[in-house]
Amino acid sequence: MITKIGDTIVSKVTPNGISGVGILRISGELSYIISFLITKKHMPVRFAIYTSFFDKNSELIDKGIAIFYKSPNSFTGEDVLELHSHGSNVILNNILLRCIELGARKAEKGEFSFRAFFNNKIDLLQAESIDQLIKSNSSYANKAILKSLDGIFSSKINFIIGKLLLLRRDLEASIDFPSDVELDNIGFINKFDDLYICFIKLLEKVSKNYFLYDKFEIVIFGKTNVGKSSLFNLLLGSDRSIVSNIPGTTRDYLDCNINIGNHTLSLIDTAGLNNSTNDIIEKEGINRTYKQIKHANILIYMLDINDNINLNCDDIFKYVKKISTDKFKLFIINNKIDKIKIKPKIIVHDDYIELYISVKKKLGLNLLLKELNKIFSLENDDLYMVNKRHFNLFFKAHKHLLSARKKIHNNFLFDLLAEDLRLMHNDLSSMVGLDASNELLTEIFSNFCLGK
Repeated sequence: MITKIGDTIVSKVTPNGISGVGILRISGELSYIISFLITKKHMPVRFAIYTSFFDKNSELIDKGIAIFYKSPNSFTGEDVLELHSHGSNVILNNILLRCIELGARKAEKGEFSFRAFFNNKIDLLQAESIDQLIKSNSSYANKAILKSLDGIFSSKINFIIGKLLLLRRDLEASIDFPSDVELDNIGFINKFDDLYICFIKLLEKVSKNYFLYDKFEIVIFGKTNVGKSSLFNLLLGSDRSIVSNIPGTTRDYLDCNINIGNHTLSLIDTAGLNNSTNDIIEKEGINRTYKQIKHANILIYMLDINDNINLNCDDIFKYVKKISTDKFKLFIINNKIDKIKIKPKIIVHDDYIELYISVKKKLGLNLLLKELNKIFSLENDDLYMVNKRHFNLFFKAHKHLLSARKKIHNNFLFDLLAEDLRLMHNDLSSMVGLDASNELLTEIFSNFCLGK
């Protein structure tokens, strides 16, 4: 994208399909000429006008709204033209073709956002937040993303980078000019402790709220005929999964979206765990169940209480921990309590939550929903948007910070301490896009939507 930065680019902003309005965006030095040749009007700056759009033969394509933004006061920092027509694919494609005839080329994924980053309109963290806002599945996540988009989160990172630079300046000056500069050890420790506190506070907020930003999955699993599919259908409010007394009815996993609070997540019903089966298809279904378990955020392990009265739930947690590779929250559900006539109840353990319910009689379902809602009911003004790249950089920076702290309290190993601070500085700088490599930028922006 860097080598093509001088091109004028065009793309649909709205997705393919039929809609009331469709939008095209053009960015680059040819934007104004294209606007004049398509509309046959001199466009005012930052003013929406109702106009006609013409093809190369001066025949009418459509009528709509055109807006011209003069550099540098635009999203990309370049001259930008937006054309709003009716949302017909035929109309939009004809306007797109006319823009290409007039010298524009089709934009690559994320190229508009890349140009905004390249022209210092936004930093890398803000650019990534645009893509995350489009793909967001939660109102809480939206709140955090908008803070990132406004640059609030970037300012927190840059504030810590500023403190790091002061520490590095003092330390490296004492290393390079030992006879001229003597490090004030006590003053340095005080500044370092201040940096440490600021970073840890931010890391705690990021770690606490990280669940908001990933795709959330609830996986229901357990042995055959314990009520997994019945619970799946009950939570969805529809008979999506086939329910039968025949073991092994569910051969593959079923995945449907469900809303809990203000969060949209995937609810997954899985094939029953049956180690005694010789059915090849059922075995494959069980293998897929284990794959789903490994990547789930919330696991619901279902039991038939009539078969497991003396079962130790701690053993179940240990078992799940072995087969799940990621961080998870576990619910152990003892189903079919109606058959032994006990009341619904919930027991909260340190590592898991144990519930006694009857899916058939709809007893205790409110207890499960209440606990699920607790997970997604976080209201906090200190939410900041992170993705996996940011999260990994945070923990790398934390590792270098801890290493530096150890060296400070171990006779000030100056050279090694300076290296830890340099590495931490690199990690935080990468987060906001300072000195980002072409490979990293390509990887990030190529995952964006067209038109962004």
